[in-house]
Amino acid sequence: MSSTSPSGIPIRADVQEGYDVIDGRLEGYLVKRPIRISYEVVSDTEVLAQFAEANFSVSGISRQDAFQALTEEILAAFDDWTADESNLGPGPKQQLAILRQYLGKGTP
Repeated sequence: MSSTSPSGIPIRADVQEGYDVIDGRLEGYLVKRPIRISYEVVSDTEVLAQFAEANFSVSGISRQDAFQALTEEILAAFDDWTADESNLGPGPKQQLAILRQYLGKGTP
């Protein structure tokens, strides 16, 4: 099932499996490969969203909140790290290399 998040991010959801996939255009970005976001319910008021391949995770009060926060975190890290790679340590360098497999700047 395909849809768009409230912020306009195109997503494909698989409710049975408990994950969403960012696989469309993001304004200002090219999605090269689908980004699979998985979820873990931590408590009644906390959901953890994860992009495991690049070692990103963010929690929110709902699945939608966690998804939005994680997407923003991924894009902010991509922008910051590509703007100045010279000061990145080994962990962020590896994460950026993985992000580059999934994201680029611009539109297709």
